[in-house]
Amino acid sequence: MNIVALKTDGQEAYLALYQAETLLTEEHWDSGRELGRDLIGHIKQLLQHCELTFSEIEGIVYFAGPGSFTSLRIGAATVNTLAYANSCMVVSETGDDWLKIGIQRLLKGENEAV
Repeated sequence: MNIVALKTDGQEAYLALYQAETLLTEEHWDSGRELGRDLIGHIKQLLQHCELTFSEIEGIVYFAGPGSFTSLRIGAATVNTLAYANSCMVVSETGDDWLKIGIQRLLKGENEAV
């Protein structure tokens, strides 16, 4: 399962690509006020790095807070758009283990996408 992980709770954004529980690649960057403009481009570059396309995303886990309201909403809107466009599963998590728990939930077949 190709899983995109996304954390946009503040000035620094985090993006990763997993194959099940195996990390393929990740990126941290100072998103500042440009998150809404740049996020999709960063996701596209991450996928291209692993020779994947948007249509090959099977699951998305994203950090749901706490953090900057605007940054979190940009992340959530992006995740929901990708999930809708690709008919893939989505879960959100909070806390220090958000990524591990989120990936486990996706692998169990959980889905919060509407």
